[in-house]
Amino acid sequence: MAQFDTQIVPTHLLQSAPYRQLMDCWLGHDPEHEPWQEQVEHGLNTTRDLYLSAMHTQQLWASWSDKVVGDARDNFITMLSQLAAALPAAAGSLTPVRSAVIAGSCAYTSLSKASRQVSHFASANLSAAAIHAFKQGYRESRKHG
Repeated sequence: MAQFDTQIVPTHLLQSAPYRQLMDCWLGHDPEHEPWQEQVEHGLNTTRDLYLSAMHTQQLWASWSDKVVGDARDNFITMLSQLAAALPAAAGSLTPVRSAVIAGSCAYTSLSKASRQVSHFASANLSAAAIHAFKQGYRESRKHG
């Protein structure tokens, strides 16, 4: 398990009575404060849901932008092909432009794919980070108290 970073949550906060009470009730160690546990869990779950919603929105935006860029590329290449057919003398000068558009498209596709992979990794691993940090903070406060 990873070492808890006290720079994120200062030690004096981990040792404070309100923090310990909150952690006790959230983890079910203090029956007197059980209503707080439900509220803390609801808040953390809402935060997680908002994060997942933002990640899903980003994924939808990426899919849409991939389609728009792909359609624009296809239309531009079609236009270049039609122009080359209409003006055979210019066909030789249009070939490097077409090649550059195709190369740029490949680079965009690679970056887009990497971005989707990072987004998927982040949503899979960071969606429960708040809950994990809260529990880890509780464990550390118990060690110091």
